[in-house]
Amino acid sequence: DGDSVKQFNFRGVFAPMHEAGNVLHVGVNYAYRDLDDTAFDSRIRPRLGMRGIATSGGNDAGDNGNRATFGGVSNSPAGSYKDDSVWGLEGAWAMGPFSAQAEYLARKLKADDNAYKDIKAKGYYAQLAYTLTGESRQYKLEGAKFDSVKPENKEIGAWEVFYRYDNIKVEDDNVVADTATREVGDTKAKAHNLGVNWYVNDAVKISAAYVKAKTDKITNNNGDDDGDGFVTRLQYVF
Repeated sequence: DGDSVKQFNFRGVFAPMHEAGNVLHVGVNYAYRDLDDTAFDSRIRPRLGMRGIATSGGNDAGDNGNRATFGGVSNSPAGSYKDDSVWGLEGAWAMGPFSAQAEYLARKLKADDNAYKDIKAKGYYAQLAYTLTGESRQYKLEGAKFDSVKPENKEIGAWEVFYRYDNIKVEDDNVVADTATREVGDTKAKAHNLGVNWYVNDAVKISAAYVKAKTDKITNNNGDDDGDGFVTRLQYVF
């Protein structure tokens, strides 16, 4: 019908220290999307895409995978919600080979029909990292973010260990009856990541991490509400 969706994003950052190995960064961000008369996917799902042992290929995580829907549905009809807004706070600090960063986000889908309830979500992560070979993480003032580690030793590369903690809570009062994978009430999840990054050179990075996760009021198709796994990744930058 020619209608367009109004949306905008804002991010402001203050970084009085922004050299490699000497970083102090604080920021705030906000995003808004007008949903009037728009059908959309309102699902809130974890970003971790770890698959189960049995999968059907593609984006299917399998019966014992962890791509659960914490709130919302795949097709919210037009007129059900008025807008979708997110605000967040972020911070980062680095001194020599040590770095720390964290971010908090709060999201609200505002209902526009008496048959629907607001959906609210909030979550955060915190990460600590240390470069065993002594290099400092690079910081890009353009984009205001940490960059990769540049190896000083071309033979062994750079080795970095890290720990990350993630936490999410979703309130969706549209769920009024228990299902096989979700109970009525706020869904919660937390995940621990402990791993190592090997920066082979300026273009190649190999990562390995042990992940342990726990959920509340939500399970996979096998009824599991906790689990662990091992994740590896090979990255090449052109």
